[in-house]
Amino acid sequence: MNYMTRGLGTLVAVVALIGISGCGDDTTSPPAATTTTAVPASLAADKVTQLDIDGGDFFFDLNGTTSVPAGSVDVNFTNTGTMEDHIVMFLLPKPGHTYDEVVEAANTDFTGLKAQPLADFYGGVNAVHPGESQTSRLNLDPGEYVVGCFIPSQTDLKPHSVKGMVTKLVVTPPTDGEVKFVEPPNVKGTLDQTDFAFTIPKDFDGKGTWKVSNSGAQLHETGIAKLDDGKTAADVSAFFAGIPIPPAPFIGAGGFGANSPGKDGYITLDLAPGNYVFVCLVGDPTNNKLHIAEGMVDSFSVT
Repeated sequence: MNYMTRGLGTLVAVVALIGISGCGDDTTSPPAATTTTAVPASLAADKVTQLDIDGGDFFFDLNGTTSVPAGSVDVNFTNTGTMEDHIVMFLLPKPGHTYDEVVEAANTDFTGLKAQPLADFYGGVNAVHPGESQTSRLNLDPGEYVVGCFIPSQTDLKPHSVKGMVTKLVVTPPTDGEVKFVEPPNVKGTLDQTDFAFTIPKDFDGKGTWKVSNSGAQLHETGIAKLDDGKTAADVSAFFAGIPIPPAPFIGAGGFGANSPGKDGYITLDLAPGNYVFVCLVGDPTNNKLHIAEGMVDSFSVT
């Protein structure tokens, strides 16, 4: 989670904003014009790119991958660190803005408010605890993406991106001019994000594959946090009411990274029994509040 914006992912707090160190060129070409079509779920197994990412304290390892084709990409993220929760986020600079601009904005504002006008957010894997992993399916358009972790460090509150957890991924246009977005098989339902609430299916059980959509007008994330014994959603809200000073009353349990309005993706979960919350820690540009303060926190249990 982004503990600072992107809150969970942040534990996004930092939003999910956004490793390998190093920046790209100062110019970013506008994405090529493409059309989007759905592909039958039966084709998913041989049509979806797999992207394995390891995130440690404090680095990203894309296992030699520098580019992937546009379309659906399964991001298999593992937190190989031992100290802190980590996320992986995908941001595409908007036309007229660059990779470096987006990284600088994210590095200097853990709420994500500075980066929001500069980039479109395509989701990712929200905060996972050391030793844990999760898969998210992202629908990526062509372009040069900022990939990173912007959770504030528990030691000095600096975003993890400042410490090396940010890199570039090039998403190449399809050879046939058509971007194919593939729905996974056996999707159990949709977790929707609105301004400012989560719409959670009654049969949500923390297992299997779920679609994550953003039908709101603002950027949102679906962070999942496992509550410590005796803690509640109210404790999480209180933790983020000011500067989130450790220890947090929860640990990151994954979820979907911040996604812009109209964008969607999928998460595959296998949550252990316990009490959890959904939380959005994205910053609201109209009033500078975190979305959790506007009602985006919801409790659920896994048996």
